[in-house]
Amino acid sequence: MGRRYYSAAKIGQVRARLVSNAGYVKPTAIAEKIGTETVASYRDGKYPPHVDPAEVERETVRAQAELAKIWSGVAVRGAERALELLEDAKCTAQSAAIVGAIGTDKANLLTGRATSRVEVQDLATFLGQSTLPVVVQGPGDHVRGEPLPN
Repeated sequence: MGRRYYSAAKIGQVRARLVSNAGYVKPTAIAEKIGTETVASYRDGKYPPHVDPAEVERETVRAQAELAKIWSGVAVRGAERALELLEDAKCTAQSAAIVGAIGTDKANLLTGRATSRVEVQDLATFLGQSTLPVVVQGPGDHVRGEPLPN
């Protein structure tokens, strides 16, 4: 099989999927059915000479918006299904909620929004604007401004 020449649209699609996959080259290459070295070179901004980098950037932005729209829909459907399952008291509601969370996270990745939870330490203080929201990475993680646990 000879060398393949991909269009700016295809390269933009690959780059958008790479963002959706949190920068992981291998799953992106598998999904797009191209080599990992090709994906890595596109990630690094190395394009074939027959494509215009500005066109690749436009196509990447377009493909990211398209994927973000799809993942936002997945998030909504996952959340709706989780609510339906909770009403029916079925034990698979957690799975539907996870799908909704994954969709939200991927849509946020593609649109450049935050992918970590933001919580407020003290709501009354926050409303008085004397403190800022604190990003919490997970249970038991350190919160800014507090002493480190021993």
